[in-house]
Amino acid sequence: MNIRIIFTCLVTALLLNACTNDLNLTSDWKDISVVYGLINKSDQNHYIRVEKAFLDEETSALLLAQEADSIFYEDVSVFLEKVNSGEQFELQRVDGTQIGFDKEEGIFVDEPNFLYTIDSTSLDLKNGELVKFILNRGDNLPQVTANTVVLGDMELKSPGSNGDSRTFSFAYEFNEDVRFTAPEEALIFDVRLRINYQEFKKADPGSTLEDKSLEWIWDRSATRASEGDQQVKVEINGESFFTYLGDNLENNPELGRIYKGIDVIITGGGEELATFIEIKNANTGITSAQDLPFYTNLSEGRGVFSSRNTLEVFDIEIAPNTRDSLRNGIHTMDLNFL
Repeated sequence: MNIRIIFTCLVTALLLNACTNDLNLTSDWKDISVVYGLINKSDQNHYIRVEKAFLDEETSALLLAQEADSIFYEDVSVFLEKVNSGEQFELQRVDGTQIGFDKEEGIFVDEPNFLYTIDSTSLDLKNGELVKFILNRGDNLPQVTANTVVLGDMELKSPGSNGDSRTFSFAYEFNEDVRFTAPEEALIFDVRLRINYQEFKKADPGSTLEDKSLEWIWDRSATRASEGDQQVKVEINGESFFTYLGDNLENNPELGRIYKGIDVIITGGGEELATFIEIKNANTGITSAQDLPFYTNLSEGRGVFSSRNTLEVFDIEIAPNTRDSLRNGIHTMDLNFL
């Protein structure tokens, strides 16, 4: 689930709504907070983006989007509270660009890229904790708040473990699946496979092996088959493993390849994120409404504060029949896998 895409949807919706004919441009100014944050107990640091919407009867919204003072608060305080204990933890403002979080180019100013952060050691999130986001804006404005439950761990069930290893058995005539258990608070899942391999020059067997990988997206919004299911299953046609490689690897007779393993990456999202994505997806395509729908779990303003967690299982093998099809099958025989 792409953080930048989701936040861009939120602020773009605000900008487009500001350009509609229904908006009274001479009305009194109102402070509208825009917040995006996904807490993950496995992260070393937690980051929350806090911005504000803007409106000026004399200046184009597109111009204001390029002015940092128009979209960032100058003096606010941001807290996370553990609701059960009442403990509050203040987040510090940092410039994301200076710590490797570049902002994508677009209609909004690229720099600075202010974020609010706290390290995991200080916050020490626990499975199932109720956490509240609190934004104090001053000027006698009400707090902006939102709650979410910290997502617990997931467990991979299929491909199953046979001793110390797990194995995928991709075959042309059968389906293959990924099955896992997840806490009941996790309602939406992103399932990806990272296919790792090495390339070398066939004319020079002693050449350096180059590590490479492909990310195969199985599902960006998987859900449980029915409410209350502990296990989630994502299934795919076995032949698609070979067609995916055939479509995404160069057919180069000078290169040889060695399969190295598959990593399974599953990201679960909380109820708030699931609802946001569901509403967004329901209004896409040629039949969508002109006005962008929005969902927020903030007490006021726009945005999403939710929880996520990620499961990664590395170096999964493929069965002997899958290796044979990888070397000799119609979709991959020219890819020169050993």
